[in-house]
Amino acid sequence: MDSAFEIRRFEAGEAALLKKIRLAALQDTPAAFGATFDQERIEPDAFWEGWIAGTATFAAFTAGSTDAGGLVVFSRNRHGNLAHRGNLGAMYVAPHWRGTGVAAKLVATALAHASGLVRQVHLSVTAGNVRAERFYRRMGFVEYGREPAGLRCAGVDYDVLLMACKLDRP
Repeated sequence: MDSAFEIRRFEAGEAALLKKIRLAALQDTPAAFGATFDQERIEPDAFWEGWIAGTATFAAFTAGSTDAGGLVVFSRNRHGNLAHRGNLGAMYVAPHWRGTGVAAKLVATALAHASGLVRQVHLSVTAGNVRAERFYRRMGFVEYGREPAGLRCAGVDYDVLLMACKLDRP
């Protein structure tokens, strides 16, 4: 599937498409996200359109299709002394797309977008998700902290690793 997909940014009017992939992510890997399926499934269209308008949200699509198989969001911190930082979040690749290179292309696309805006990008990942931890390290992220019980899913506490990637900018 490596060349049979394309990465593109969500555009206004694609709220239903974003909602579909996001809800799939929340159902598939609930312990990877701060939000829950039950919370986000009832959000109105305005929530999803606001998401698209307020972030750079990228998805992987089967070439020539609207079936998304992956998602990543970049958001920029706009508060004065923190404006040099951005955040990567909502990262998800559907099970049948894993191992295809989609994740790397999604993150590379988000980082390329971010490089014109910020000097470093931060993310958090559920500790113990070894595959995700290794992946982010390969993508240039380094761990700088650990938040004990940073996430609680179905009554189980999970530590969260805090990671950052410095971007090379002239």
